[in-house]
Amino acid sequence: PLAATQTPDGKKWFQGTADAVRQFTWLFEDATKKHIEHVLILSGDHLYRMDYMKFIQKHIDTRADITISCVPMDDSRASDYGLMKIDDRGRVLYFSEKPKGADLRAMEVDTTVLGLSPQEAKIKPYIASMGIYVFRTDILLKLLRWRYPTANDFGSEIIPASTKEYNVQAYLFNDYWEDIGTIKSFFDANLALAAQPPKFRFFDPTKPIFTSPRFLPPTKIEKCRVLDSIISHGCFSPGMQCRAFCCWSPFATRIWCGVE
Repeated sequence: PLAATQTPDGKKWFQGTADAVRQFTWLFEDATKKHIEHVLILSGDHLYRMDYMKFIQKHIDTRADITISCVPMDDSRASDYGLMKIDDRGRVLYFSEKPKGADLRAMEVDTTVLGLSPQEAKIKPYIASMGIYVFRTDILLKLLRWRYPTANDFGSEIIPASTKEYNVQAYLFNDYWEDIGTIKSFFDANLALAAQPPKFRFFDPTKPIFTSPRFLPPTKIEKCRVLDSIISHGCFSPGMQCRAFCCWSPFATRIWCGVE
């Protein structure tokens, strides 16, 4: 991963998803990377587990210029995401960022095209962008440098315009995925991890997830009764009783009794 930076040539922080990539386009133009034909662009505030090779292979097989990973979505949350209209071969015809009302209804599609059963398709008639993309390298550079040099965001600016000119394909990811880019969504996703059974499992030995070490001491628990909870390292819990509880510890944390 590349961190947001300021340089003598560019003193502004990232202005959006597209601008973040634009500020590092020099990496793609390095002579040692000229052979790279496709670029995978990921978001850092999502919780999911995906085999990216399948995603990239779909992009190659369909000869796509851009491929967007998407999830089927129901009515309750569809207006929170960028939605796509597709044809019977999965090509994206139209992209609308967070539509509401009649505009939302107009984005309903037959999601059986992407592999959902008729029952699932009835419940989830929308296709929402995950904000994860595969671009042909030459197309990405053309869009960022010359076609839309002032566009800052992929979802609201570059992708909607690109559907008219390029072969933009949808790739269905019909598994657990959550956008945890807000404090509330981050908190709710962590509480969901404590459910039985959880919708997402961190403890799959065949698909481990690695995190950044904090170098804190192990959590110490004394005379506690803990149910359906997640407690990070660096905590001290004297005589605690808790249920459906999550604690994250940037520093040492003391957890008192009666937490729920």
